[in-house]
Amino acid sequence: QCLGGFLAQLLLLYDPDIIVLGGGLSGLPEIYQQVDAAIQPWLFSSLTAPAIVPPCFGDSSGVRGAALLGQRQTGPAGDRYL
Repeated sequence: QCLGGFLAQLLLLYDPDIIVLGGGLSGLPEIYQQVDAAIQPWLFSSLTAPAIVPPCFGDSSGVRGAALLGQRQTGPAGDRYL
């Protein structure tokens, strides 16, 4: 229920189209089955929660995202040595 309340606050603040649960939570399939019911009591009756899904690349999604962000900010590694 704590996770439901927390996610409901995020929904009300940011209005996301999708929620991706990463880290240790992504390895618990029962979370995805129970979280919708845990969010609804915290939302206004006219609101519904968006899809809540696991990350496409599993636990390494955060590392991949950080690497892509770093590459965009600094450019490919080979460019620094030209």
